[in-house]
Amino acid sequence: MLGLDTKWWGEVLARRDRIARAGLGPLLILFSVMLGFSDPTPSGSGWNWERWANGRLEGAPVARAVVLEPFAKEEPTAPFSAQWTAWMRVDRPGRFEFVVEADDEVELLVGEERLLQVVGKRKRTTHKATVRLTEPIVPLTLRLVDHGGGKYLRLFLNELDGPHGWSPVPWPREITWPTRELAEAALGGSRAMQRATVFSFFLVFLTLGVALTVHRHGLPFGLRLPSRRTVAIAATIALAALAARLHGLGDADIYWDEGAYLKAGMHYVRNLELGDFAPQSFHWNKEHPPVAKWLYGGAEWLGGMWGAKLFAAILQAMSCLLVFAIGRRYGSLTIGASAGMLLALMPYFVGHGRAIGLESPLVFFTCLSAWLLMRACERDSWPLHAAWGFTSILGVGSRATGVWFAPIAPLVCGVALARAGRRVLP
Repeated sequence: MLGLDTKWWGEVLARRDRIARAGLGPLLILFSVMLGFSDPTPSGSGWNWERWANGRLEGAPVARAVVLEPFAKEEPTAPFSAQWTAWMRVDRPGRFEFVVEADDEVELLVGEERLLQVVGKRKRTTHKATVRLTEPIVPLTLRLVDHGGGKYLRLFLNELDGPHGWSPVPWPREITWPTRELAEAALGGSRAMQRATVFSFFLVFLTLGVALTVHRHGLPFGLRLPSRRTVAIAATIALAALAARLHGLGDADIYWDEGAYLKAGMHYVRNLELGDFAPQSFHWNKEHPPVAKWLYGGAEWLGGMWGAKLFAAILQAMSCLLVFAIGRRYGSLTIGASAGMLLALMPYFVGHGRAIGLESPLVFFTCLSAWLLMRACERDSWPLHAAWGFTSILGVGSRATGVWFAPIAPLVCGVALARAGRRVLP
């Protein structure tokens, strides 16, 4: 009816061109990586930085530059002084807590007010000061005087009137600009949804690239591809899981622990980005192991807070797929589909999938470890044994309760051995 030769199109779609099949998947993966890991910092933002070779900010500076944020790496140095200036964009009037970690003398001016002034030689110390900001553009000046022996400086911000503003975050680079004109031009511009959208496209292209690559080269470790029927059921479960978690996600509030895990991950990633590997720089949220916080910090760097929430939802959708795969292989297709869909729509589990919490990474790594362990025992594959050992460590590294996978691991392996017709461990 539309003038299309359906037979010809069928032949085109069915044609298996070796070059296209071999190259399209990796190209999509490469494109997704380039898209996802593009620098989220707005172009033109930053601070004016000047450095003097004396501890008095006197004479002509020996160096000048525009930098992303105030930072002096912790390392031995001769006496020097430095100054950072910028214009801060204030999107919402309210109370702001400025947190400075510095070695020796530090001074912070917010507008015309001297918010902090610490004099004398001292070790790395944390200084805090709070101010209410109502103007849309505020000038900032930060000065450091180091008396030698060692230096350090970092600046953090805590929006006290924001959601659960009880812990500072790494300095938000999108709110400071080297000139007032650039700061005024940036007023009213929010990059939160833009970053989340880019992160979503990154995940879509990455998924397509992996799917095409697997279709061309097969699964690793000699595993066989499932049937089209199985793939269709798996896709239905994954889509149902994502839909249940993403529906109204933008309206979901942030709960107490969510802020702690996300902010800790943000600090870890910023430390890595700056090369700040001092042990004291990783003191944020020591109550739990760091793996989940590293993952959420990376997701936030790529897609903002909503990117981190989306990452939790994806981990849960993948957990549902793993439950489906285990039930299908060691029970039946009906059992696997029922178990996967039940987990996908379970209200309590859905609630955890809408939050930046430790439960989603823990469940995912535990399910992945169980599936890899069963296949390792069934196939007598030591690479698969190494793989499930690694993923189980990631589970414990996300939350210490992941250690409870150890008592059930022999049972999991026993089920796999029974299916393989063997009675002893490989």
